[in-house]
Amino acid sequence: YLTPPVWQLMRLSFSSREIDNFTYHLTDLNIQYLIAFVASITKRPVAEIRGYVEEILHDQALQDHIRQYTLSAPERYVADTEARYGRRIGWYAFTRALKPKVVVETGTNKGLGTCIIAAALLHNSKEGNPGYLYSTDHDPAAGYLFQTPYNNYGKILYGDSIDSLNKL
Repeated sequence: YLTPPVWQLMRLSFSSREIDNFTYHLTDLNIQYLIAFVASITKRPVAEIRGYVEEILHDQALQDHIRQYTLSAPERYVADTEARYGRRIGWYAFTRALKPKVVVETGTNKGLGTCIIAAALLHNSKEGNPGYLYSTDHDPAAGYLFQTPYNNYGKILYGDSIDSLNKL
């Protein structure tokens, strides 16, 4: 029972540079559950949510963006260039389905989730449903992935999250 997860952990330990905020792929079964979960919460059709999930999984421009900015960042030795979205696929699907005017993310880290949410807002905007992302982080070096075109759909608020959110 424990052998497969332990083996996956060992393999990830030697194949990933991530030292925090790990990235990973979801299995096909994980993705099916995620689609059903998002559809249930948003009360949107499963086919619609599946479309959003496929959209993010095949977004070559976002994958190229992540690779490019990771390779040029000082943090490139502790970050993977491969875009492995994991749970962030759900963030994308929720943002696409709900079409919010404002999204708040606390904890930017390198900006992977920030770019993913902004990519959803970009697509929503193209469909006539603009929105804006506010991400907060105490680390002024956070968010190196959050560059054009994604930063056109949001901004990072540096400092204490509570203070930043109170100012909004």
